[in-house]
Amino acid sequence: ARTAALVRGLPVAPPPGIGRITLADISQTYQLDMAGLIRSLAAEKIHATAGQTIKEIAEQHNLPPMDLYGVIKRLTDPGAAQSAKGPAAPES
Repeated sequence: ARTAALVRGLPVAPPPGIGRITLADISQTYQLDMAGLIRSLAAEKIHATAGQTIKEIAEQHNLPPMDLYGVIKRLTDPGAAQSAKGPAAPES
């Protein structure tokens, strides 16, 4: 059986206590690229540091923590980015 700690990428539902978890902890637990995540968030106009909690970042940007989690999930889920673009065009 797989456990969440062994799966790369964030779970669909936020883990309990997500607001108290730092960006660094999320990156380590789910094997995410911390620097890349901070750059991706900045591109979304969400400025964050590794030591900030999800709640702190969310409050700083007037977002509910669950919405911020959704943004992080979207930014870090390669499948979500691929499906958003639709099926790949066949190569000729």
